[in-house]
Amino acid sequence: MQVPRRTTLPRSVHEAAAREPVRGGMAALRHVVFLTGENDHYDDLADTFTVCDAFHGSGYPWATYAVHLRDAGKSWRVYQDGPSFRADVESGGLPQVSYLVPPPAASWAYEVLDALASVPEVWDSTALFIDYGSGHDGEHGSGGAAGGPFGLGPRVPVVVVSPWTVGGYVDSQVFDQSSAARFVERWLGVSAPGIGAPQRTACGDLTSAFDFGRRRPVGAHLPGWRPARPLPYQPDASGAVVGGEVRLGLRNSGDESVRLALHPHAGDAVHLDVRSSVEFAVPFEHEYRFAVVGPNGFRREFAGTRGEHAAVESSVHGHSRVLSMTLANAGPADVTFSLVGDGRDFKVTVRPGKRRLVPWLTAFRHGWYDLTVSSGAFRRRLAGHVENGRESVAPVITRS
Repeated sequence: MQVPRRTTLPRSVHEAAAREPVRGGMAALRHVVFLTGENDHYDDLADTFTVCDAFHGSGYPWATYAVHLRDAGKSWRVYQDGPSFRADVESGGLPQVSYLVPPPAASWAYEVLDALASVPEVWDSTALFIDYGSGHDGEHGSGGAAGGPFGLGPRVPVVVVSPWTVGGYVDSQVFDQSSAARFVERWLGVSAPGIGAPQRTACGDLTSAFDFGRRRPVGAHLPGWRPARPLPYQPDASGAVVGGEVRLGLRNSGDESVRLALHPHAGDAVHLDVRSSVEFAVPFEHEYRFAVVGPNGFRREFAGTRGEHAAVESSVHGHSRVLSMTLANAGPADVTFSLVGDGRDFKVTVRPGKRRLVPWLTAFRHGWYDLTVSSGAFRRRLAGHVENGRESVAPVITRS
């Protein structure tokens, strides 16, 4: 039997979301609840709370972590029926960490949300993570580590519901299912086992989805956009032909490492974690075509031929939200570059042995940019978002 889709949230949730959140940061948390494998999707839930749109399945075994919570004297419970959960909420018996695992094809979100929001002292101290992509095998995971754009498994939607995630935000930092354990690790101080350094480097711990510092407005959206949490990284990539290879310079001016994926024209992707800068060579014979992609729409496309004289170097300036491009010509004749994107279309001619600086303003598009620089077979596409350390906006993506 098909589960009917809910289109509204419980009244108790709307009332709870309108209250001022308590102060105190993560110390104000008393309960963390994970609802896995949820089947019911809410247009209102995403508009009211924070959506993590770069969350990936990785098969992290929460059952193993629960043993460590027990050994550290922390309370936890697995709920396999909604009435038991509600009873504990109403009686004051909700543990510190709860795992709700509904049976296949079941939907608990409405009942769970109403249970939490109907008890103000519980709502005011709880964070609920609703995972729409997990399986029901007790492992809080949906597969292995391959298949996603960053080598982290398939992307799964996650909504973070709490007094500190109100506002209809999107958080595009890269997470996977080990991030949930790391959130509890940071909150309770109980080390989460089995999470390797590469995973900790590539993925955040979900704290960026929360704003413990101030009250956010509800429903303050621009048409076609939704508010976005600031990201802790700012990637960039440039490349120039030297002999039979493209020498790439991958850079990141943010505070945390960013995972980039190099997708060649043929063959498997190469994943690179960039903390500050990484040099990488892409060999080719006569022609090259590949792309470097990253979180939040970051994309650099490279195409050209051996012996070309054109080059483009880029740099990102967060404070002014300017993407600077240096167009270079190492050849004996003029090179005319065509620049198209963001409603602009113009040409720049660079004389032999010269360079031209072209500033690309992005503030009028809230930091977003997407443009192509080309000259004959030479082509570079630059797309992404300029971070400035503050909240921004992200375009609403509609899926048919």
